[in-house]
Amino acid sequence: MRPTGGRTGHPAGWSALQVKRGTSPRFARLWAEHDVEERRPVVKRVPHPELGPLDSVIDPPGTE
Repeated sequence: MRPTGGRTGHPAGWSALQVKRGTSPRFARLWAEHDVEERRPVVKRVPHPELGPLDSVIDPPGTE
């Protein structure tokens, strides 16, 4: 739900987040810690009948 790569998120999602933060002290504490998984590049492999496997590396947004 956190905005990344310049996106602001969906208003309903942020509203639900504010409600959850107000009703759950544990959730509010965990959210405040910003302990999120680091985004890493992903390799996608597509089988091609003539060329064999084709690999494509996809970088997460904001890692340029």
